[in-house]
Amino acid sequence: MGSESFAAKFESLWLTQDNQKYIQQHGALHNAFHNAFHKDNMTQSSIWWLLAGGAVAIELMIGTFYLLMIALGLVAAALATHAGAGSATQIIIAAVVGGGSVLVWRGIKQKQPASLAASVNADVNLDIGGTVQVDVWQGDGTATVTYRGAKWSVSHRNPQATATHAAGAHRIVEVIGSKLILEKI
Repeated sequence: MGSESFAAKFESLWLTQDNQKYIQQHGALHNAFHNAFHKDNMTQSSIWWLLAGGAVAIELMIGTFYLLMIALGLVAAALATHAGAGSATQIIIAAVVGGGSVLVWRGIKQKQPASLAASVNADVNLDIGGTVQVDVWQGDGTATVTYRGAKWSVSHRNPQATATHAAGAHRIVEVIGSKLILEKI
């Protein structure tokens, strides 16, 4: 009894006399059931499932999306094991699905435009696009303005072009520390 496999134990409990007659008539169902839960297949598939779970757990810790693509390949290998594929086929499926997923994801990421630096990205810094009133520019191309109830040091986006250093409304185009970079509206 101790050396009896899980599949054999399950079959002995499940196979009543009526079920045995049905299985004899439908032998393919019995073969599929037996192959799916055969001891060797369960051991191999368990390894693939554990590897996939490990890849997902590591991905959650370090935050790289590529490990999820590798986990897809490992899941595909586990499913191939349940379907009765041999060891070499399982490895090839894991490599093709996992590697293919990584390549597809990399292609998608490369087609996306590069993200802006936080200092000029309005999605990160809500001050970008705001307007301020510059009353007078200093000789060094800086000024002091009141913005959001506080005094800010500002400079022009193009400090060499003194013609654009006119007083008036300006738009914030970048924030560097506590300094606003402006352009004339």
